[in-house]
Parts: sequence; structure tokens; C-alpha cells
Amino acid sequence: MNRHRAALRMGALATIIAATMTACGGSGGAGGGPAEGEGLVIDGETIADAALVDAAMAEGTVVVYTSVTEQRARAVLDAFQEDSGLAYELVRLAGGALSQRVLSEQAAGQLGADVVQQSDYSLAIAEKDAGVFAPYCPPDKDKLPQQSIDAECTFWPAQDGVHVIIYNTELVSTADSPKSWDDVLDPRWTGKFNMPYIGTGGSTWARDLMLRKDKGVEYWRELAAQNPVLTASSSTTLESVVRGESPVGNAVTGAALEAINQGAPIAMNFPTDGAAAYSTWTGLAAEAAHPNAAKVLLNWMASKAGQTATVEEGGDYSVRDDVAPPEANGEALPTRAEAKLVYPETFPEYVTERKTYQAEWLEIFDYQA
Repeated sequence: MNRHRAALRMGALATIIAATMTACGGSGGAGGGPAEGEGLVIDGETIADAALVDAAMAEGTVVVYTSVTEQRARAVLDAFQEDSGLAYELVRLAGGALSQRVLSEQAAGQLGADVVQQSDYSLAIAEKDAGVFAPYCPPDKDKLPQQSIDAECTFWPAQDGVHVIIYNTELVSTADSPKSWDDVLDPRWTGKFNMPYIGTGGSTWARDLMLRKDKGVEYWRELAAQNPVLTASSSTTLESVVRGESPVGNAVTGAALEAINQGAPIAMNFPTDGAAAYSTWTGLAAEAAHPNAAKVLLNWMASKAGQTATVEEGGDYSVRDDVAPPEANGEALPTRAEAKLVYPETFPEYVTERKTYQAEWLEIFDYQA
């Protein structure tokens, strides 16, 4: 059992779910790390040479602004702290609120972050255009998905979340559970399928763009006719299915795994007609107060050790092909290829048609944001 899952079993599920939508701050104290004058090497992989490590240690800490849920972000950063000996400070906000803070601080010349993580590609682009990021390529750049990285590594994907169908195992059998997005249209799920609405964030926009591009706008209309239970947050949907208020719903892997691995009565299916994935776009802040500590963190995040921690401690998929997928109750989830992951952030429409398509979705589903 890894450190994160052991810790989760000691907490209440409500605490985990509440953390996913809370604006958070705080720090982690320094852990172990290499001895003075030594580089950071893990399992034979050099993550930072001695000069970078010494410069980072002189700075002492790294400040991370992230839209990843607090519990998962801390679990990964705690692993980094243990490996590197560097302390961290964390500011966690939902994607839109995080971008507002980042852009406001950037405009005032007072951005407090050393590393910025944004799970909404459109917002990451807006931050890039505002000068938030300084180009920085980690040593393991070639192990990352090349189609997602510009030549200067202005920002890059550090981890992937995946949209899955979840169901309450006390109410729905595995055999009866919906295995695909088409299955969700079965009349048995009318008024019973719970899902966060399209405007919740970049991840739900990715989900609905995939469905529209693959199945056409008619699928949106058919799904709306099912009278799904729409919520303003993914945590509300997850909590509703865990409690049995809705027997089936939509969630992302990291949050669902937190609940499953601590005993919640839910299971997940990767839709056989496509599972929408979204990345956490990560980069070095242009005016970082602790640039060397930030580079050590970014190098670690791209390394096999960091990617393994992202999977085992945070429950997300690695962006590297040489790192195994997450586990649920000790059983490995499908690989990216097996799960038929689709990356809507690579579609031109993700940026160009967002306002138009979202307005159409809101009208079709008769939802007031």
C-alpha cells in the first residue's frame, strides 16, 4: 500500500470530497533529499545535478499554484519533498479562480508562484500570452507527449485525468452498469445519471467536446432528453453517487480512486466509445522567486520517479509510456491505449469554439449557470 492510500484510509470521505473544491494554502516542511554537494539521483536517473540542487537548497522552498485538488496535490508534493529535501508552499484554487489570481498578480508584477499548474488548456494559453511562463525544458522532455509541447517548453502536461462512468455498487451491478456513453441513453437511467455541467472547467468542456465531435450535436440532445442530474462541481456529483442519491454518474479518475481506495461503494467503467482525457499544464513562472527549486520540482515531475508518484500518490495517469497506470483496490486500471483515451485539448475547437458550443449546450440542457 503506498503512502497516499494509507493516509486516505485514516480520513473521512467527506473531507476528501470537500477538498476538491476548496481554495487552499499552506506549506510542507522539508524532508530528506541528497547530501550537500550531491545531485538528486533516483533509481539511477539524474533529476538535478549538484549545482542545481545546491542552488535550490539555498532558496529552500518552492511555491506552487495549482488547480489539482488539494489532497492529491499535497500527496504528490509530499513525495517530492521526501525525495528532494525541499519544502513547498501550495496555493490551490479551481481553474477559473486560479487563472484570475495568476493573471491579476502577473499584471501587478507580484506573481507569487514559482510553478503554475492549470488543468484548463485555454486558461493556460491565456496565462502564456500574459507572460506568466518562462520557457524551461526538463531533462526528460523526450519522454513526454511531443504533440503537446512547444519547442521552448513554455508549459507541458505533467499528468492526465480521465473521464469515467461511475456507479454505486450497492445499487447497480457490474453487469447492469453503463459501459459506454451510448449506454447512458438507456431509458433505465432517465433522471438517474449525475454529471457536472459543461462549464465546470476545462475537463468537462473536454468531455462534452469529445462527445459532440464523435457523436454529433444530436447526442447532446439525446442525453439532455434523459433528464440527467446536473451539478456545478465534480465533487458534488461524486458525493451524490457515493451516497446513493444517484446510482450512476460521471467522474474523473483521480477523485474516484480516492473514494474507491478508502472503501466507498463505487466502481468505474472506462467508456468503450472513448474516454476523454485532460492534462495538467505545468510550467516555470517567469518571475519565480525560487527558480532553482522550481526547476528541481519540474525535473522531478517529468522524471520516472515523479510520474510514478503522480500515479501512486495522486491517482492520475502518467504522461509517460514507461510508467504503469493507477490502481483501484490493488488492481491496475487500463493503460492509456487500452482505455481508448481521447485528448480533446488537441482539437482546434477546444479553443476556437468554446463559447459557441458551451452556449449551445446550456440551451440544449436548459441549464442556468
